[in-house]
Amino acid sequence: MGEHLPLPERRKIAERAWLVGLGVVAAYEIACPPGHTLSEGLDHHLEHPVKRRIIEGVLAVTALHLCNRLPNSVDPYHQVARLGRKLGIRRDPEAIDG
Repeated sequence: MGEHLPLPERRKIAERAWLVGLGVVAAYEIACPPGHTLSEGLDHHLEHPVKRRIIEGVLAVTALHLCNRLPNSVDPYHQVARLGRKLGIRRDPEAIDG
């Protein structure tokens, strides 16, 4: 998907992915039983100091990744995408290294 597309077309694909992700979260939050929102699902984990640090770290790294504030060399999501390309799962090298 998106292989060899011009940059504006690749951006449209990313924008659709954002809308899908946000839509899934919103739909779950609307449809879930009372007391079972995504944030409420983490509450009991956040009471444990080690789990709390891990969760906060993962969320911080994810936010930094999504805002393009991490160098590719230390961005774990970028590294997973590169691994996917090396394994033949991801086919568009320009989306990773371009």
